[in-house]
Amino acid sequence: MGQVTAWLKEMYGKRAIAAAALCSKYARDAEIDFRGNQHAGQGAEGAFWTNQTGMAAERVRGYWFLDGKINGVTLYGGERAGSVGFGLAHTVEYGKWLELARNRKNAALEPTVTALAHSFFADLRKIYAD
Repeated sequence: MGQVTAWLKEMYGKRAIAAAALCSKYARDAEIDFRGNQHAGQGAEGAFWTNQTGMAAERVRGYWFLDGKINGVTLYGGERAGSVGFGLAHTVEYGKWLELARNRKNAALEPTVTALAHSFFADLRKIYAD
């Protein structure tokens, strides 16, 4: 019984490390995809909106989460154990209005992450297969 427990702990650890690496990769991929579609710079015409100052497009950041930790830092008291994924976030205060205004006509973050979701989950299934 002890050997089985040790094997399970080892496998969980390896899979958790692989899942964290995968989430980090997809967070970076989402950031790259966003930047490829929404060109930074004042007055630049992007796929989602026209940049007035360039700040919002420059300050979008990718993040990943695994078991209640975001980018490896515990922000929750463990109540999100078992959660895994990645996303994009605005780091300017008015970013929420870019996403929500005009019935989400100019939403950029959700469509960018959603476009990568299918391949992310396929890759995640490979890690947890067996």
